[in-house]
Amino acid sequence: MVAQRTASARIRLLLGGNMNIGDLVQYRYYGDDGNHGWGVVTSINRVEPDRPFFFVRWICDTNQYGKKLHDTWYHPARLEVVCK
Repeated sequence: MVAQRTASARIRLLLGGNMNIGDLVQYRYYGDDGNHGWGVVTSINRVEPDRPFFFVRWICDTNQYGKKLHDTWYHPARLEVVCK
């Protein structure tokens, strides 16, 4: 039973968890808690369920290192929901 719940949690994470259109997100670097831009999810790729990508339009489009973040499709592993 525990293994089933764990597998379900992994599937939800791979599919973007509870990420929805309109959510405020931040780009995420592994092992780093800095300021990485702020954006809004404007579209969800529902055509290919195996490839859960979210289109993000950046409000603050430069991270703390001066790198520009482009309005494009991102995998949910690279996004962190800040506010729904």
